[in-house]
Amino acid sequence: MIEHYFPRFKRVVFGPPIINIEKLLALFRAGLLDFSVARSPRVLTDEAGGCFELRCAEIAGAVARAEILVDARYPRTNISLDASPLFRNLRRRGMVRAYENRCSDQTAYSPGAIDMTEARTS
Repeated sequence: MIEHYFPRFKRVVFGPPIINIEKLLALFRAGLLDFSVARSPRVLTDEAGGCFELRCAEIAGAVARAEILVDARYPRTNISLDASPLFRNLRRRGMVRAYENRCSDQTAYSPGAIDMTEARTS
């Protein structure tokens, strides 16, 4: 269940400020952005043309070509497994810890996010 809802919540909770959405909307209205292949795109490489081709199976004939492809997805966070020097040192110094969601029967689930509370509660 978390695999289904987690990506959707990230868009709402960690999304860009309204001003950035308004800028995207202005670019779209000016015809500079194309969202026709944004939903579950299939990315192919066109070696002969030196570009990428994006196809959307949900919309018949939806194809876009691009010379540059930016992967702008949010990475899945797991502070306990993050090997970067920054998080490793923050954990070692006790400055951050992984969030744990505890049930009344003391079972715990750790989604991998940083605990944002000052004191750990039991």
